[in-house]
Amino acid sequence: MDQPAHSGAGVQNLLLKMDMTLRRLYPLLVAVATLSAAACDTRGSGIIGIVRTPSGLTSLELSVGNLTPSFAQTRTSYTATVPNAVSAITVTATATSSGSSILINGNTVQSGQPSPPIALQVGPNTINVSVTTADGITTKQYAIVVTRQA
Repeated sequence: MDQPAHSGAGVQNLLLKMDMTLRRLYPLLVAVATLSAAACDTRGSGIIGIVRTPSGLTSLELSVGNLTPSFAQTRTSYTATVPNAVSAITVTATATSSGSSILINGNTVQSGQPSPPIALQVGPNTINVSVTTADGITTKQYAIVVTRQA
């Protein structure tokens, strides 16, 4: 039987992945280790795991009002109530990983910087926040329903 391309119990890091959609190279950490031929294939090696950059936020804040429930990284839906005197607010979103892109109601914003003012009508107003990792592979969506009192 041929010797596997990667022999021994060590783990090697493969740092390139071809993005077939954009035909660009992006860094991606892939751990490769030797597995037995019975467990994988006749060459005896294979991918045991892929570590991707997480998408998401570490914080989400309104310029006026409080999120309900309080921000948590695993939660994606929030509500808030503001007085009638508040006709616009801003949203500040901070990405989990550097290089991520953030859209707030369709406007690109920098991580940790406030969005342009968002006009509020009396009643419920939905604000959509989208975070995409730098490699463009993973996107996480958030929704905030801000109710402006009558």
